[in-house]
Amino acid sequence: MTATHPLLRLALPGLLTLCWAVAAPAQDKAKLKVYLPPTDVQLEIQGVQLKKKDGVIERIFESPPLEIGKGYVYDIKATWMENGKAVTRERSVKVMAGKTTEVDLRLVTDNSPDIVPPKPPEKPPEKPPEKPPEKPPEKPPEKPPDKPKSPENYVATPPEVVNFMLELGKIRESDVVYVIGCADGSIANTAAVKFKARKVIGVDANADRLTTARKNAEAGKVSDKVEFRLGDPTKTTNKDLAEATVVLLDNMSPKQFGDLAPMLKKLKVGTRIVAHNFEIPGLKFTDKRQLVVSELEYDVFLYELK
Repeated sequence: MTATHPLLRLALPGLLTLCWAVAAPAQDKAKLKVYLPPTDVQLEIQGVQLKKKDGVIERIFESPPLEIGKGYVYDIKATWMENGKAVTRERSVKVMAGKTTEVDLRLVTDNSPDIVPPKPPEKPPEKPPEKPPEKPPEKPPEKPPDKPKSPENYVATPPEVVNFMLELGKIRESDVVYVIGCADGSIANTAAVKFKARKVIGVDANADRLTTARKNAEAGKVSDKVEFRLGDPTKTTNKDLAEATVVLLDNMSPKQFGDLAPMLKKLKVGTRIVAHNFEIPGLKFTDKRQLVVSELEYDVFLYELK
């Protein structure tokens, strides 16, 4: 099974000493070694721009702990000037826990077995020969509604970022916390275990990750305070968040942030919203902080509705 990740979490997380973490599957870090031309290169991993390091031809990154035996795909892009023209090279590369993967962006074509080839374009279906129907066409059966989906390109948010988001949100024991895009429940469970929030609700579209989240809540002995709901995070309504005092947004794309923005603007006065990596369109943040973990920069925004 291979997972990809639009919001890069490739970082060096510290170990978060929480009792519920014992329930997690066996994990280890993956290393990614990237070779670059000796010039002024702008490097991006999963859309996150890294700080330039002029003349550096080899950069090494570590992932957070990943589940052993699973593959994860990272998208890499490098841009530089060559003979007065912009050169852009992109790769999708597979990494695995406990292994080092190399990718050479100096090459026009990289034949490494870890490179994930792009999918070929689908051919249009051939048009069948026209003939009059022998009988009126039957009404097709109604298609059942699609199950809510979430990005398969998920890698857990580093523990440092989880704690940073909760600290910036000023979580108190009296708070009712909603985590939209809660994934494996690391933010929700930490809010209950470490920050003692009165009640925590997590929403995600991936049933398997919610199963892991519930197991971790049981291991941390906070199942009575934490609830996980299966559903499309972008369909969350003001009614769903009626009792929320704090809302945290994670594991979502900029488009999903935009879909949620109209609803978030209507939350009750005093609600605190913490967003990870992306701003909420149309809302003015109260505070913006940047956390650097193993060369990667994580932006965290705080909004306080007035």
